[in-house]
Amino acid sequence: MLVNNADGRTDAEPTPGEDALADGLRWFADQLDRELPDAVEHDTPRDYYHARGWSDATIDAKELGYAPGDTGDRLLAHLHRNGHDRDAILASGLFREWDDGNLSATWTGRYVLPYLDADGRPVFAISRATEPAHPSDWAGRYGEDDDPAKYHKIAVSREEVDVEEPIYGLDTVRAGEPVLITEGIADAIAAHQAGYPCLSPVTTSFKTEDRERLVDALEEYAVPRVYLVQDAERPGSSVDDRDRLTLPQYGEGTKGAVRTAEYLAEHGVDARIGELPRPGLDKVDLDDYLRVWSDDLAPILAGATPVEEHPAHDPGAAKRAAIDAAERTDLSGSPASGSGEGSALFDLDIRDVTGLATDYRGPSPLGHHGESENYFTLLDDGLAFDHKHKAAYNALTYLLADAGERPPARPNGSVDDAELLAAWVHAKREGLLVDDDPIPRRALRSIARDATGWDGGLVEHETGDGDTFDGLPRDAYNDALDAVREEYDLDAGRRPAGARSDPDAEPVAPIPLGRLDALDDDARKRLARKRGIDIRARTTPATGSGTPSFGSSGLGIRPSSTPRPRSGNRIPSRPSPGDAGRVRPGARR
Repeated sequence: MLVNNADGRTDAEPTPGEDALADGLRWFADQLDRELPDAVEHDTPRDYYHARGWSDATIDAKELGYAPGDTGDRLLAHLHRNGHDRDAILASGLFREWDDGNLSATWTGRYVLPYLDADGRPVFAISRATEPAHPSDWAGRYGEDDDPAKYHKIAVSREEVDVEEPIYGLDTVRAGEPVLITEGIADAIAAHQAGYPCLSPVTTSFKTEDRERLVDALEEYAVPRVYLVQDAERPGSSVDDRDRLTLPQYGEGTKGAVRTAEYLAEHGVDARIGELPRPGLDKVDLDDYLRVWSDDLAPILAGATPVEEHPAHDPGAAKRAAIDAAERTDLSGSPASGSGEGSALFDLDIRDVTGLATDYRGPSPLGHHGESENYFTLLDDGLAFDHKHKAAYNALTYLLADAGERPPARPNGSVDDAELLAAWVHAKREGLLVDDDPIPRRALRSIARDATGWDGGLVEHETGDGDTFDGLPRDAYNDALDAVREEYDLDAGRRPAGARSDPDAEPVAPIPLGRLDALDDDARKRLARKRGIDIRARTTPATGSGTPSFGSSGLGIRPSSTPRPRSGNRIPSRPSPGDAGRVRPGARR
């Protein structure tokens, strides 16, 4: 079985938090007929959903629910009865823990709208406030005077939460059929009820990091065309910092749709902008149109405009978006990169990996495409840009494209452990790193996951400075180092874990001998051994005793193993390998 996660699960297996969340969302769905407060216009949550124009069949299919005012104790008891422990309940995001150890429900007195996966399983949710807000509703509030947030999602950013937010509506996409993209979750539900496959970012546009997933999903289902139908709203006005009145020509919904459509078009998707009518109204959304005017979108889709022809299209937006994606993917200086004796992979710049001069303009070293030959350039901010692919590269994403791990037209996005390993291996084989460059810890874990018996569990280690970190168990660490040599014929650049070595450890800072002299015997021995040094007693002329001495002569200590000499962190240039069919023009100055 292919294992993709650090805890040994495959991607198809839910996490403990996801399991608890699914049970909790089904519990919310069972509360639809609870009475709402008298001040709320509707008698029950089910009545509210009916007023939105949604049938019982849609309500049941979407597993729409409600979090009552007394959710806390009742939902907690339900989850415990279903076998979920405290950690799993916290990992679901449905509860949070306070400093005193008590748990409180994330949502009380709110409508709950789940996200379903392709198998129809609830895997995420957003909640909506009642009107007026329920007295027990504290979602998004920081004080008594604050109003609850109109919409409130599960806080995936909290460390204990192990659920992730998917793209809403993926369960409705059908292979080979066009897809709508609309602004809000209510708009998407209305489209689903009318029979249209529809996705939603549940805001004005998809976040940069979600666009890659969107393209992957569209490719997986061979979607031939995407229609973006956002809210039609009257543009607002504002006063700038010079007291000048500004009148934007387009609302945020239209601008968000165009941004998403531009990105999709850059990646080969036929993306078109559909405009909803707004006869004298401030705003019309897709939900309004389908509920009040017509459940037939044929006129809207027939008049949809290719994004390149839309008046809000910005030709320079593609380059800016590509550069932003490359900068977001850059791992330089992050904790994953390490420092000091860490891998120089993270110190490489775009000139190192391309072998090109700063002023280069010509064919792509990743493979020439098209007729013109001056489309690949190096930018001043340490990136490269392909004007045909509308793709920007930093050193790491260029390596991944050069290694065949990512398509040159789509090089950016979060880098997983296996890709980090591939980049390090490729950089070593291309002569960009010295032979004993140490493998990054995340890359080593990828090796341990796939080539050893490691079960995904990490153990705590201590550095020489007393800091602790989670790393590979000793046996898994050593097996992974062996696998680097056996599978890739490369030096892993790390010593095997022995009696005095910490596996997967960060380099330990040196200690001046004078400082060791100031410590007592036990402290001297402990600090010295953490740095790979044995203390041996010697007889000093003054005392004739066997007390260890740490004078400037260095007598009384010996390295427990001979350290490997290191050369420079970077090879300044690389020879062209002359691969057939590959273009490696120019040379770095």
